[in-house]
Amino acid sequence: MSKKVIECEYCHTLISEEDTNCPSCGANCTGAIKKYRKEQEEKIKAERDKVLNTFGNIYKDTTKTFRIISVFVGVVFLAVFGVIIYGATSTRNDMDNKFDDFNVEMEPEKEEKQEVVTVKYQEEAVTKKMKVKLNSYEFYRFQSDSFDSYNTPDGYQKIAFHFEIENLTDNVIFLWSEGISLTADDYEVEETDLKSPGDSFAKVVEGKGNYPDISRGTIKSKSKLKGYVGYLVPKNTEKLKFEVGDYIIIEMDNPAKA
Repeated sequence: MSKKVIECEYCHTLISEEDTNCPSCGANCTGAIKKYRKEQEEKIKAERDKVLNTFGNIYKDTTKTFRIISVFVGVVFLAVFGVIIYGATSTRNDMDNKFDDFNVEMEPEKEEKQEVVTVKYQEEAVTKKMKVKLNSYEFYRFQSDSFDSYNTPDGYQKIAFHFEIENLTDNVIFLWSEGISLTADDYEVEETDLKSPGDSFAKVVEGKGNYPDISRGTIKSKSKLKGYVGYLVPKNTEKLKFEVGDYIIIEMDNPAKA
């Protein structure tokens, strides 16, 4: 049964939405019913809008709150991240500074550039590392029917050059690493063996035995070494140039020149 909620416009009797005419006075109630339905729709719409507005405000407030929280969290994160980066950078800089200081403290003093020293025969050459003097030489010639490599070929002369080398450093000097080389004019001269091929042959230096070969020797700290280096010197060259290590050059006229 429908609830009577509409008032008749003429006799004010309550009627329902299903009544077309007033059961009391018989008047047509269509207008009243339309009016009632319109009011109900507006009322429902108003309630709905109110609810939507309420939820909208809640949504806006929640969104705003989340935005504030997000901004706050972002700021806090950036601040913490910045502190971490700053701390790491500061630590790195401190370590770099300490490492640089350590390097400065531990870095050995740079040696002054050593100039090449050039001297003549029987003159003394002095560097920070050693003193060198070519003070004499001796011709020698060994011939063997069995050991042709010991023979002196035509146009050449075997010469034993006598050096005095003093070690000025606190370390051992290895002559094989320093090197003593000879250039005759524009080409390298071959080093030759200063020893005889065996006991059954004549000694290289009659009455003295073999030459003391120093080309591969060592010199102790603050010590001096004396000995020979032998070369197969061509007779048709004018000048000889010895290089001892990287910074000593000894020049002389070729004593074997024909």
